[in-house]
Order: sequence, then C-alpha cells, then structure tokens
Amino acid sequence: MIEVNYTAVLVAAIVAYIIGALWFSPVLFGKPWMKLTGKTDTDMQAAKKKGMSKTYFSHFLTTLVTAYVLFHFVAGWYTSQSELTATAIGLQTGFWLWLGLLATTQLSPVFWNGKPWKLYWIETSYNLVSLLLMGLIIGMWL
Repeated sequence: MIEVNYTAVLVAAIVAYIIGALWFSPVLFGKPWMKLTGKTDTDMQAAKKKGMSKTYFSHFLTTLVTAYVLFHFVAGWYTSQSELTATAIGLQTGFWLWLGLLATTQLSPVFWNGKPWKLYWIETSYNLVSLLLMGLIIGMWL
C-alpha cells in the first residue's frame, strides 16, 4: 500500500496550475493559442463575466487528480527501482506518461479533425512541462 504525501500532491498541483496560467497567458503562448482556437479577447472577457471561477476551480481539481495519480506511479516505481533517485524516477515517470498517454492521444484531433500542429505543440508541451515538474516535486518529497 502506498502512503500518499498529500502535501507533495497539493504543491505539485499548485505549481502545475501556475505554470498553466503562465503558459496560456499573453506572457507566453496565450495569444497564439487564442488565435489557433478561434477565440478573441471579446470571447475571453465574456467568459470571465459569465463566471470563469467554476472553470478555474474545475481545472484545478483535474490537476489535483493528475498529481495524485502521478504520485502513485512515482512512489510505486521508486520502491521497485531503488537504484535511481526518487527525483529521477519522478522526471522519468512524468515524461513516459506524457509520451505514452498524452502526446499520443492528443494527436487524434490533429489527424482526424484538422487541428493545427502548432496548437497541438502548445497544448502538449504544457502537459509535458507540468508533468515533469509535478514528477520532480513528488520525487523530491518521497
């Protein structure tokens, strides 16, 4: 049975959430992401007026679930592969889960729905960075 470090899970989720806020802001990739998804500043303002707090909260919950599940993978692999450090296993786990589950499944809309490659790379690279950071944080706290 894996004993979950809930503090590590919470910190990992908060960091990933902050990275997402920066990633999709005008500071980084917000403007090209909006253009590629067909959203305008007016659309974003209307969404904020409509009540984005539910959306933000729901997204944070999904990030928290991701961190919780990632904790189980990292902790499980760490106990069975003790020749590597927990942080190395955390990084590897984040990478392999991204490559095998997210990077591949996120390609379907590119292949079948004509989603632009640039949009794919913006979105999937955010997932890679967030999983790597969450894995690193979780590994540091094991």
